[in-house]
Amino acid sequence: MKELRFMTECRHLICLHGSITYKMMKDS
Repeated sequence: MKELRFMTECRHLICLHGSITYKMMKDS
């Protein structure tokens, strides 16, 4: 179960980073 939680957290970070990058690209 530990690995599953780690994968979920990684996916959340990737989604968060992606949305921030998308927002910055849209603004500029």
